Formats: sequence, C-alpha cells, structure tokens
Amino acid sequence: MARNLKRGLELEDHDVDLLHISMSDFVPTIRDVIPRPYSLNAAPGLFSRAWIYHNHLYRETADRIRTFTPDIIHSLHINGRGAIESGNDAGIPTIVSTHALELADERMAAATIRHADATHSVSNFTKSLVTDLVSDVHPYVVPPSIDVDEYAAARDQHRTVSGKVTTICRLVDRKNVSTLIEAWERIDGSLDDAELVVIGEGPNKERLIRRGSELESVQFTGWVDHETKLRHLSESEVFVLVPRRFGYDVEGFGIVYIEAQATGTPVIGSRHGGVPEAVGDGGIIIDNETDAELLAAEIREFLNNRKLKSRYQSQVISRVEQFDIQTVAQQHIRKYICFG
Repeated sequence: MARNLKRGLELEDHDVDLLHISMSDFVPTIRDVIPRPYSLNAAPGLFSRAWIYHNHLYRETADRIRTFTPDIIHSLHINGRGAIESGNDAGIPTIVSTHALELADERMAAATIRHADATHSVSNFTKSLVTDLVSDVHPYVVPPSIDVDEYAAARDQHRTVSGKVTTICRLVDRKNVSTLIEAWERIDGSLDDAELVVIGEGPNKERLIRRGSELESVQFTGWVDHETKLRHLSESEVFVLVPRRFGYDVEGFGIVYIEAQATGTPVIGSRHGGVPEAVGDGGIIIDNETDAELLAAEIREFLNNRKLKSRYQSQVISRVEQFDIQTVAQQHIRKYICFG
C-alpha cells in the first residue's frame, strides 16, 4: 500500500518521502530510551520494545521533517503513533490509515486515532470498526490500489486454462482454506482437467497438504514471485477465498480480489469484513463460508456455465479502474487539500 500510494502521488507531481521502520527488526539507539512527555502514554510497558519503537519512530520522523519539510504526514498503520506525535509537535497535519486486525490493540489504536487530524479506512467495514472504537471520529474511505495496467498486461499475455481454480493467502485458520479443500474433494475427478492451485505459506500448510494429499488435482506452490502470481491469476477461471472472522482478525478489505479481477478472473468470497466491498459485482459472495457443499456448487457453476463466467469477466474488467494507483492517489489528495 505504501509504495503504491507513493507512486500514485508522484504521478500527480507531489514529492514524497517514504519512511519505513519495522517494529519487529528496528535497531534502537540510546536516545530512543530517553522519555518524552508524549511517550509516557504511547504504549503499555515503560521501556518495552513497543515503547522504545514509538520513541524511535518519533525521532526518525522529526529528523525527516527537518530535512524534507512535508505538508502532510500520513501514517499508513496504527503503529505509526510516533510519526503522528512528531507531526503534531511540528504543527504538521497528520493522517492515520486503518485496516482491521491492528485495531485489536484498542488502547493503542484509539490513542493514535485521537492524536491524528484525520483517519483513513480502507473500506466502509473498517470505518465501522473505527467509529465503534472512537465514536466522534469520522474516517474517509479510500481502498488500496494496484497497477491496473500491469495486471491487464498479464491478462493479455496468459490465456485462461480450462478448469483452473486458484487461491492466494497466508495459510492460517482465518483464511479458511480447509473448507476450500473440503469443497474440492467434492469436485475432484468429476470435472475434466479441473485443478486447484493453493499459493501461500503459513502454520496450516502441512496440515492442508496432508488433507489434500489424496487429491491429484491439488497443487501447493508455497509463496511465488510476483510474475508467477500474475500468471496463475490470469490463467484461472475463478479465484476463491472465503475467509472467516474472529473478532478483529478479519479481512479489512482484500486487495487480492482486485488483483484477480484485474487479470480478468471472477472471484468467490465470503460475507465477512470488507470482502463484499472488494468483490463488488465482479464475483459471488457466499453466505456460509464453512459450507463446503455450497462452495463446491458455486465453483462448479463457474467452471460449467460459460455464460455466467463471460458476464462476470466483463464486469471485473470494467470495475478495476477505480483501484488504479493514480485514481486512488487522487482521492487521498482531495483529503490532503483540506489541510492546505
């Protein structure tokens, strides 16, 4: 999201300085241990790694402010409270982006949102989570972006392979790949040349491989490079991802649905979180994501019904332009101008 937004803003002739500091692998300095007034409430646990990270991010942002002199500071994650506070102290307007899972740390999320001048959400669903958490905040909604031309080029380069179905995700409980494998057990062998490709890594990988080991038409690839991902999406007749919800552990949007659609591939999703917003009229939403029989029936319909597939292919291509890098950047710029 950060690199795409940077590129989109630059295409609109804005100068952008991208600061990325990972909480998991940043290297603190002695000055990051020195408290500042704001940092006493920045994170639970005085002198914890999270607390030191916020100090580190505050000081690194302050250094960038002195050399780059930005008009806006936009933190693309709740964990960017140090950057938000640095902007506050410098008198620079601040925006924080919200997704979904990171809101589970309600104390931290609420504090960051309250300190920012504006809040951005990637979907109306995520906006509802934010307003439930901080009732007097009204986020603006702009989805994540992709390079639509890049995906269209892949669509033109690779031909659809009859019977190919793909999913791409981290292999964890929430992504619900187990139900997809169960659905595929009902399809395997019943359709000529039908193939399920599972792309991703995660703690459930070995268990899922064991579950699908007797199904000759299932392929587990692990993570693949970007070009290979584009090829698989372009070749697929349908992309399937029907995630579940566990509290805040939910799809805030689901950019992978847009990636699939941008290659001309219809999608099947579930009704949780921001998934329906991502799928739009470019695919099907199932009401019960744990019903393997229902899911198998929807997949069969896509693989057998040429008229249905053709209709959705037309719809996915017509809707993806709204997610292009430059179009999404323009929506953010309209918000930035409010601070001018």
